[in-house]
Amino acid sequence: MLLRTGTILIVALAMTGCASLPAVNNFSSNTVALADSIDRIAEDTSASCLRRLALDVPIRGIGDEQRKPYADACSQLKQSADLFIELNSTTRAYAQVLGQLADNQLVTFDAEVAGVQGAIAKLESSAGPAYFNTAQLNAVGSLADVVLRAATDAYRQKEIKRVLDHHEELVQLAAVLQTFIRRAYLPVLANEEGNLDSLEGILTDKYIQSEPLRTRELLELLKQQRVNLADRKKTANDALNSIAKMLEVHGQLLQNADNNEVLIGLLKDYGRQIRNVRKQIQSSF
Repeated sequence: MLLRTGTILIVALAMTGCASLPAVNNFSSNTVALADSIDRIAEDTSASCLRRLALDVPIRGIGDEQRKPYADACSQLKQSADLFIELNSTTRAYAQVLGQLADNQLVTFDAEVAGVQGAIAKLESSAGPAYFNTAQLNAVGSLADVVLRAATDAYRQKEIKRVLDHHEELVQLAAVLQTFIRRAYLPVLANEEGNLDSLEGILTDKYIQSEPLRTRELLELLKQQRVNLADRKKTANDALNSIAKMLEVHGQLLQNADNNEVLIGLLKDYGRQIRNVRKQIQSSF
């Protein structure tokens, strides 16, 4: 009986490529939550532009002719964010595949990654800001192919190691996520914050005497917007830290099986960070 139990244990470890199944499941659920949170951050990129427009119209007295270029700029930001969200779908799908394999489920096709190659093609041909380099986009496409291949070839639990082996592609995907937050989202928030300074000056210089009640209402609104912006910036920076932690956990999953104290500690930190980011998004977005 002891021999049989030992044999089963050895076979189980061989099937999973020495990956801890509970740890893989933990990584999967937290990374799906991270991908969802990053989508919300990306969506707020164009929302920031619209918030600025909503304040500029009454305070600066912007008319319909001036409003159109503002709205067009917000629309362009939304298009860029939508393309990034397509790329980020690979993060979610890759994590879901690992979770399915850890549960020994047959990997199902994830429709989310179907648009990734199209998004990559649009970004490569875009004349807009070059946020991502070719190596990063190729890596995202490669991970999307891993997801599709896992479904097409009917991967099961024994293929976990084969999926985890794509760590370098995940590193490049993480760089894509971090680049968007640093170079697209945070600058938009900084722009929105700078505009609040300008609007406050207009209100106090031009309208405080003639329309004191309305001016005080608008100044209070600007104050609340500042608080919200501070919360959003903190959320973005915490998401950046969570992306880095995702890579640490993934690297440890590649190296070890159960009872790895380093991996256990990283998973706890990762889960705590993800919960914090989700809580902040629920309260400030």
